Amino acid sequence: MLVHNQVEYNTKIKWGRGNIQARKEGKGYFGKRTVQHNPRVNNYELKINTNNESYYLQGSNGKYVQFENMVNGTVQDGKLVMSGKSYYHVDDMPGFAANGVLKQAYRQLDAANIAGYKVE
Repeated sequence: MLVHNQVEYNTKIKWGRGNIQARKEGKGYFGKRTVQHNPRVNNYELKINTNNESYYLQGSNGKYVQFENMVNGTVQDGKLVMSGKSYYHVDDMPGFAANGVLKQAYRQLDAANIAGYKVE
């Protein structure tokens, strides 16, 4: 059992290539958050979840997707746009790049729909 920010993580879930220390909450898990290398992005995520955690839900493919937070049945995910030429302005990107961003969003929507959660 791992204790982080006075929170006990009593299980592990597979996310990506690694395992996340996690605790059950609602229909998913809160787990230790991956620190972002860019300080602005990291601070932005910490505004969404001040407990320094991420929220993970399982999608229809059995894999977990990550959100910044879950509050009262609403999962929250944040994307910090730091310039006019952002990765998240999908209409301004070549199709292959836009599809990468949209695939991530569709995976998150899939998992949220399975859980019956709203997305913010």
